[in-house]
Amino acid sequence: MSQQLRIENSDDIFLLTTKTIAGRLWFANNSKLHERILAFLAKYQEKYNVQIFAFILMANHYHLIARFPKCNKSSFMRSFNSIIAKLTSSYVAQFKHGKLWKRRYAEQVLPRNEDIEHWFMYCAVNPTTSGLVMDPMDYPSYNSFRDSTAEKAQTFKICRESEFNSYKRYNSKIRREDFEDHYTLKFDRLPGYEHLSAEEYEKQMLSAFEIRLDKEVTVRLENKQGFAGKSAVKNTRPGAFPKSTKTSERDTHRPIILTLCPVTRKDRLSKYFSIKQRHREASILYLNGDNLVQFPTGTYRPPRIN
Repeated sequence: MSQQLRIENSDDIFLLTTKTIAGRLWFANNSKLHERILAFLAKYQEKYNVQIFAFILMANHYHLIARFPKCNKSSFMRSFNSIIAKLTSSYVAQFKHGKLWKRRYAEQVLPRNEDIEHWFMYCAVNPTTSGLVMDPMDYPSYNSFRDSTAEKAQTFKICRESEFNSYKRYNSKIRREDFEDHYTLKFDRLPGYEHLSAEEYEKQMLSAFEIRLDKEVTVRLENKQGFAGKSAVKNTRPGAFPKSTKTSERDTHRPIILTLCPVTRKDRLSKYFSIKQRHREASILYLNGDNLVQFPTGTYRPPRIN
């Protein structure tokens, strides 16, 4: 199977996922690392003008629901995944090698408001559906659900390290604070709820969350799967291999469109494969030397190998 075509679209909202090699739990129980990841998420949110609806950091992967009005999803993801790898190298003593991520990040379009809300809740209850804790808020990592539904923003400091170190060589009295920038991580309200007051919105989201959580807990208990529990999660060593994890390879099929509506799925897939075919035809001409060939809007030219 060929790789998924990356398409930039200012209107689409995406569920974006990246996972570590072998599912190793590099992000487990490391509050300083979590705080730094959020700080750079805030930085790149501002730099790339990204609308973020949800973010959850698990021990070996993260989920991000976002829209990219500037059609710069690829640039944002390249920067964000790169800095997470650098931060992991700095804050996890057990991380000895340079490569963190297993494969290219997965991007999946959420075409309707109902789909956005469904996978928003999927992110919120991820620690529960993964069998870690019965209450996802007991999971010791960042889950944006509370901040998102309360429309609460967080501000972080990031030091311009190279500039600070350069000046410090000539002036030992230089203050680190003078080289710190402030970035605020904020979450957009889910589309379709713009008419509600802040109090009404939070109340409705909490109600939907409780219904979804109860359903997921019931399914696990009926299947006698149970939960690892807070103690086991808290004792997880950074870099440990998971007892079980979803496996996928470069060519593993993943849905391109995440929707609960079969008609919408069929329509969006038809449009996607039409763009992909036109991109393939343009790529052949381009690789054969045609520099004037037009590529479909929102797609990238393939690299030429000289």
